[in-house]
Amino acid sequence: MKKLLILIIAIGTFACGNNNNNIVKTNTKLSGELTNYKGGVVVLERLETNQIVMEDTLNVSKSGEFEYYLNADFPSFYRVRLGQNNFTNFIISPKDQVTLKAGANNLEATVQVDGSSESSRLLRLNELLSASYKSLDSIRKVLQQFQASRNVQGYQAAYQQQFAISMNAQEIIKGFIDENPASMASLAAVQNLNPDQDFNYYQKVAEGLANSAAGSSYYEDLKAKVDAYKKLAVGSEAPDIALENPNGEVVKLSSLRGNVVLIDFWASWCKPCRMENPNVVRMYKQYNPKGFEIYGVSLDKSRDAWLKAIEQDGLTWTHVSDLQFWQSAGAKLYNVTAIPKTFLIDKDGTIIGKDLRGASLESKLEEIFSQG
Repeated sequence: MKKLLILIIAIGTFACGNNNNNIVKTNTKLSGELTNYKGGVVVLERLETNQIVMEDTLNVSKSGEFEYYLNADFPSFYRVRLGQNNFTNFIISPKDQVTLKAGANNLEATVQVDGSSESSRLLRLNELLSASYKSLDSIRKVLQQFQASRNVQGYQAAYQQQFAISMNAQEIIKGFIDENPASMASLAAVQNLNPDQDFNYYQKVAEGLANSAAGSSYYEDLKAKVDAYKKLAVGSEAPDIALENPNGEVVKLSSLRGNVVLIDFWASWCKPCRMENPNVVRMYKQYNPKGFEIYGVSLDKSRDAWLKAIEQDGLTWTHVSDLQFWQSAGAKLYNVTAIPKTFLIDKDGTIIGKDLRGASLESKLEEIFSQG
């Protein structure tokens, strides 16, 4: 559950709320029972999309019990915390009568939540994904080791393992969302999917939450993301890019119309990009005579580093950059927040694929060009 929520909450930004126990009774109540806790206080925090708001500090009796009444207009994410890393997350909806039971030494591992169907779903999702996340953590460490040693074969093998585990986790998440898209737990779940590849699930959750959560920061943030990615969904026309090539000449993406084009967001400093380049070079040589082009958009800051990487890796296709790093106009236009990032567009300029690399890119190109 921590892992799920940390993807949608900007941990580290704090704002202050009441700081006093709420004694005004409302129709939404949180009760708690902490074992191995002999009295004191716990912190109740509300997790918003861009900050953590301290809701209150709650007095805990010597028997480990506390209660709190909330003013809840929308379903919201909360957590109770006993220390910096000792907390548990849950969801409270208007009119919920929530009972939280946990061991004070490890809230997350021992928590039980009654009276909140949303929290129960969130706990269930975390249980479904726990094995996948453990495996992914292990694979990431292996990938880092292969990157550091520049072991291309080892990296590619480990990447395929990571891909298989991720695909399995994504299928679990999709099935979970399909059960009830109109759920805040589904909002937490969908943040684990790539909006480029699974845009329909983001749209499905946004539509599902339109009635119960409209007006909340959670819904408005999701709706803004859906609106932004809708412009880049498969089947949409690729927005045009106009940046300078190494000779200082402005080259538009649209100038390559009539070819199948891979828009490749990369940089000289991006190790995964550089390790993928040999595969891209091979595919370019194979399919360029048949009408395949690449429009490389660099997120470099240094012109010299950019040109040196092009030469070292033998990248003979079209290259452009404004040398603005993450502020690149092209990156902003395509919502690029991590690289490598690719978009495949057809001869008419329509997006037909995203994030295709290695075997997946090769398979797609083979499919396209085998059709004549």
